[in-house]
Amino acid sequence: LTIIIPQGTADIVRMGHAEDLIPQEIRLNVRGQNTLLIINDDITDHTIGPFFVRAGETIRQTFTQPAVYEGTCTILHSATVSLIVEE
Repeated sequence: LTIIIPQGTADIVRMGHAEDLIPQEIRLNVRGQNTLLIINDDITDHTIGPFFVRAGETIRQTFTQPAVYEGTCTILHSATVSLIVEE
């Protein structure tokens, strides 16, 4: 699953219009779609759930065990994002 944080996202968040950029719940499966790729094309660092992604950086995480991860999100007005990895 790929999440792209477009350039200008921080400005969109400040204006209160970022609700649809990413889902509040991300579901992956250890036997199928088990890799999360977050590409931050913005000029601002962002936090999505348990992941901190610096401006211009990409992170890639592959999950091999079922788990639930939660954390705040700088894109969803401090809402909590859940990452659910199922078996």
